[in-house]
Amino acid sequence: IEDVYGINLRPLLNLAEKYYEDNPAFRPKLHSEKKLSDHEKLQITKIHQAIAMIQFKLEMPIIKRRPNFNMSERLLLEKIDYDKNEITFYGKTYPLENTCFATVNPEQPDQLLEEEKQVMEKLLFSIQHSEKLARHMNFLMKKGSLYLKYNGNLLIHGCIPLDEDGNMGKMVIENKTYSGRDLLDVFEHYLRHSFAHPEETDDLATDMVWY
Repeated sequence: IEDVYGINLRPLLNLAEKYYEDNPAFRPKLHSEKKLSDHEKLQITKIHQAIAMIQFKLEMPIIKRRPNFNMSERLLLEKIDYDKNEITFYGKTYPLENTCFATVNPEQPDQLLEEEKQVMEKLLFSIQHSEKLARHMNFLMKKGSLYLKYNGNLLIHGCIPLDEDGNMGKMVIENKTYSGRDLLDVFEHYLRHSFAHPEETDDLATDMVWY
């Protein structure tokens, strides 16, 4: 990310170093061709924790303002009993291990620290101003699609809403119901709209890209 796309991870690393410690659940998976020093492993472990907590916080407002996504079970930080270190999920309560809630306010778990806000603002700026990433994304938008008919085969994206029988699920978007190909066409419309309008960061299109 840093070497190829020029995206500065230093602010994220500084945040991670300040709030997080070693945690076996967040250690990097080792690659046989690349050796990491103990210091590098620890840095990555801290970064994984920092960005995971930011992710969970930022997902919560999207899930709440888009009830048609049916993702309320993913409001994970609200389902935790921070005194008992337990989470209640789908009606069952589980003990938590290897936790990392140093930046989480139990009374308002979706609240970002000011430092976390600054990290995300800098990451967003770096991502939107990376020339090489822009070239790669432009290529994907020019040549890519959510589905493709090719040589008598249907190539299709994996993350598609299905019902319990494995059939194409229905989804209501702006008071209209879509499923199957129509739904994928709507997804792609919002994806392309979001890509064409990077200045819009809190709208239905960007929420659909996340979904």
